[in-house]
Amino acid sequence: MNFTHRVAVAADIPAISALMARSIGALQGDFLTPAQVEASRAVMGLDTQLIADGTYLLVEADGRL
Repeated sequence: MNFTHRVAVAADIPAISALMARSIGALQGDFLTPAQVEASRAVMGLDTQLIADGTYLLVEADGRL
């Protein structure tokens, strides 16, 4: 597997958001109740200002986030 990194751009927002949504559900499920997982989504969302600032980096494996 080949890993690369790059600065995120606005076009990446849907893919990043989808990955974050899956990660929040999968990684917190063993520690939080379903209600707590849902509540955490409100505070763990994507900070698009970091993308706009050019300070949000992505890692891709064979072209996939």
